[in-house]
Amino acid sequence: MRACAVAAAQHCAQRVTLVRYRYGLHENRDHPETEVFAPGLVKAKELVDGGAIGKVLSVRAREAHGHPHAHARIPERMGGGPLRGLGCHCVAIGRWFLGPDNPPLEVMAWGDRLYRDDVASEDNAVAIVRFADGRVAQVEAGWTHVAGLDVRNEIHGSHGWIGTDETGATGVNAFAGRQAGYVLEKAGASTGWMTPVAQEPWVYGYHAELAHFIERFAASAPPRQTFEDGLIDNAVIDAAYRSIASRTWERVDLLALQTNP
Repeated sequence: MRACAVAAAQHCAQRVTLVRYRYGLHENRDHPETEVFAPGLVKAKELVDGGAIGKVLSVRAREAHGHPHAHARIPERMGGGPLRGLGCHCVAIGRWFLGPDNPPLEVMAWGDRLYRDDVASEDNAVAIVRFADGRVAQVEAGWTHVAGLDVRNEIHGSHGWIGTDETGATGVNAFAGRQAGYVLEKAGASTGWMTPVAQEPWVYGYHAELAHFIERFAASAPPRQTFEDGLIDNAVIDAAYRSIASRTWERVDLLALQTNP
């Protein structure tokens, strides 16, 4: 069993290499995209699959924080800025609710460095991903959300709406007059009003993700997310960066999936 996160490939070409490597080994090809295992989004998917909100028409996904790791600030290593490192999760969410037999076709995106002087890439970005049937996913990513990790999603349907908030509506509200220590990932402060996240590995989907991969590997069955999913997510981000440069819609290049490795 091999597991490879989106961040392991800076762009689609590297992901193609990984996909072909997997086929050469004839191994399970697990792509650990945590968001499709996060309990809140899993429940949202159950509601959608059960018809609770009718037909999903659009998805909005946001991930942002104000404290990027040192290596993430190097575009040549990261393959971009927050649009790559955080936006990839948002793309995966959009595809999960609007696919899977509905490939992303084109992207219109904006990105710019609005505030940070310690990065060479964009520090905020927005992208609209249009899928084959005309529905869209909106991706928001940034490195200027100083309050801490901000992970929110909206699924809009013909007969309803679902919203998830992994780091804001945690069920815990506290006011710390003294240092509270660790509060949540990339927290902006450890005093004052805060919403600590209880059991972060569970809330973010890590526990369910690893359990799923082990179960699927033991059963010799394909996982929920594969290297091919990572390739598609990266191809969407690649198109988004091209759109930022061209200021127009850019096609998502998925030709690599049509080539026999």
